[in-house]
Amino acid sequence: MITGFAGDNYPKPAPNSLYSNLLEGKPFELELWSLLSIVQRLMAGAMRLPGFITNSLLGSDLILDKLGKTAFLLPDPKHQGINGSHSPNYKGKKGVDLVYILPLNPDLTLLHAVVGDEEGNLVLCPPCGEGYWGALSAKQGVVATVEKIVPKGSIPPELVSIPGNRVKAISIAEFGAHPQSLRVYNLSGIPAFAGLSTYLDDYEFQIEANEAANAPSRAEKWYADFVNLKGGHAEYLERIGISRLKRLKQIPKENKVTKLEDPKTVNDSEQMIILAARAIQEYVKSNGYKTILAGIGAAHISAWTAARFLEKEGIEVKIITELGFFL
Repeated sequence: MITGFAGDNYPKPAPNSLYSNLLEGKPFELELWSLLSIVQRLMAGAMRLPGFITNSLLGSDLILDKLGKTAFLLPDPKHQGINGSHSPNYKGKKGVDLVYILPLNPDLTLLHAVVGDEEGNLVLCPPCGEGYWGALSAKQGVVATVEKIVPKGSIPPELVSIPGNRVKAISIAEFGAHPQSLRVYNLSGIPAFAGLSTYLDDYEFQIEANEAANAPSRAEKWYADFVNLKGGHAEYLERIGISRLKRLKQIPKENKVTKLEDPKTVNDSEQMIILAARAIQEYVKSNGYKTILAGIGAAHISAWTAARFLEKEGIEVKIITELGFFL
């Protein structure tokens, strides 16, 4: 498996028991890339480029098993020194080296889109981020499921994420993104989106799946109950239940906290977030940064908190989240 992440992302980014021995090649061989570098490989594959130059992986253990195979160190032309020879465990160094990575072209890309038309044109769930590179890089094309198939020509061209000439097959699968969420464009007057609505992440289901992975017997039962189904997707939705699916379409009202917590009750996680926010605050001030990239988990909250601290000092910064929002 070639991937940039193997684990759980809710209720927090964490390892999954099923993958505890992956680095030993069990239950399958793993080739782990940074999220940036794997997307750059897909970009190179989509554009039919021979490779991609990146700063990612430099100085990281992730590069060691790839050197001479799918990643190659090149001298940075801005570096004035002499690179010379390096030890077998040399990982490269920013400002001295660059990494040349080979393109990645999967045979097929499987994805779920909001809507597709009879010609295969697909609209992905916003924010699309880098989602289309995997589709465009596939050698044979895309096999897609959608919430709805509409007549050709009914999707405005500017909303098409994946053109139909890249789509090999398309079929309807309502709630096809479950247990993850699916956001629908709020575009009144466009028939292609009529009858479609946003549904939220099924966090309860995700936690159940994570907990089932902790014991082999429970994992096997969960697989039999929700994956290895003779009735396919229809049986899957039946097992989830109509009431639960309806509940996922009920968008809750904004939860505004009116009662402030006692600052003396701060826990370790909250203290870590505040300390990280203060560090970000000082880093922005000392370097004059105008944007903060907010990663997943505690880093996200720290970034927002730092922005609030800076705002009180009259310093404005923009927050960019890892999914592609710019706020």
